[in-house]
Amino acid sequence: SQWDGNVQHRGWSLGVTGEKSKHQPRSLILQLVGNAGYEVVPSDLRIALHRTHYVSASVKIAETGEAGITFTLLDLSDPEAPTRTANVKHASTADYRSTAAFMIGGRDGQAGHGWEGLIDEVRLSRAALPKDQLLIHDSEVPSGQVAGYWKFESDPGFLRDSSGVQPPLGRPAASG
Repeated sequence: SQWDGNVQHRGWSLGVTGEKSKHQPRSLILQLVGNAGYEVVPSDLRIALHRTHYVSASVKIAETGEAGITFTLLDLSDPEAPTRTANVKHASTADYRSTAAFMIGGRDGQAGHGWEGLIDEVRLSRAALPKDQLLIHDSEVPSGQVAGYWKFESDPGFLRDSSGVQPPLGRPAASG
C-alpha cells in the first residue's frame, strides 16, 4: 500500500478482505482514493487458507473499462491449478499518488490492518505489465520497469529493495 487508510487522503492499497468484510472473505481487492473519491475494487478472486499464492494487480489508471485493472491469482501449492484472472472497472484516473510511505503488509501509520501470513517477494512496476511478464524472475524483468523489488533475504537486507530504487521499508504499526 501507499496509503494511511483515511478515505479523505489519496493513496492505494492491494489487500485481502477479512472475515467481517462486506465483500466475500479472503477476496483480493484494490482500494483507491483518487479523483473519483474512495473506491473498493473487488476481484471476486478468493485466497485459500494455508496455501501459497501468487497475486498481482495490473492497473492501467487511465483505462476505466474492464481492462483497467487485471487481478491475477495462482495457487502455487497445486501444480495443476490454473491461473485465475479478473478484469475489473474502476473510477479513479488521477490524484491517487500519496505522500504516505510505501508499506508491505500494512498501511502507513495504521495498526490493526496488517497481513497475517508470510510474504516471499514483492515487485512494484512502473507500468501495468502484460500477462507474460507477471510471473518472471528478477533477471528477466525489463530494464527500467522496476519501481521496487523486495525478496526479504539477508542480502541485501530483509527490508531493502533488491533493485536499489526505493529506500528500506518501514515496519507496519503494531496493533494493540
